[in-house]
Amino acid sequence: MKRGAVSLCLAAALWAGAVHADPELLRGRLSLPANAELPATAMLRLELFDMSQATARRLILLEQPAAGRARPLAFVLPYAPPAGNLALRAVVYADGQVLFASAGAQPLANTTDAIEIAVGAAGERSVAATLDDTDWQLVDVGGVPVRTVPGERTAYMVLLDGLLTGGSGCNKLMGDYSHPQPGVLRFGRVASTRMACPPELQAQEAALFDAFARADAYRIEDRTLSLLIGDKVLARFFARALP
Repeated sequence: MKRGAVSLCLAAALWAGAVHADPELLRGRLSLPANAELPATAMLRLELFDMSQATARRLILLEQPAAGRARPLAFVLPYAPPAGNLALRAVVYADGQVLFASAGAQPLANTTDAIEIAVGAAGERSVAATLDDTDWQLVDVGGVPVRTVPGERTAYMVLLDGLLTGGSGCNKLMGDYSHPQPGVLRFGRVASTRMACPPELQAQEAALFDAFARADAYRIEDRTLSLLIGDKVLARFFARALP
């Protein structure tokens, strides 16, 4: 039986107990590898994960035909900004076999901006991100999911040659860091521009600065970077773009 779209706000309500009465539309595009051929029975499936759980729970949001459509494949979902720490994964399958899948679950920020998802051939080894020269998009800090405002880029950072550049979701960030050996990471002085920010972004920026000040280690698992103090996670980032 063909499944229809399930509202992201409904999915968030199932996990977080919060219902948004007037969902908007989240539009996105799925990019397939060049020259990828799809059988007539190919289907696109979008899966929602609750990343705040130790074992991420999954909900299938959408299944629709993928063959014979213009590329990149467009999709539309009823959407409200997530109440939890949610992420989206895409799978293209046919006759019970996965053909293509995204390398990981892509975090959903508090925004209705269009999203882009790329998939690779099933069974391909995903490329692990490296600490340096990777566009790290904030997932959560201090246990609080990332916040953003329309028209502003989600908080992120790039580390390269001892210099940090990025943004807090409102202000630009700049600073320095060192990682003298694998697993060790320390930030020096980190500064920001002084734009007026909404209260929730001010709190996010303060929490991010606190994470930078306290971090003494890091861990990378596939495309997720965790800033640590000892074994405690201070903030998590997702590799939006690999070097």
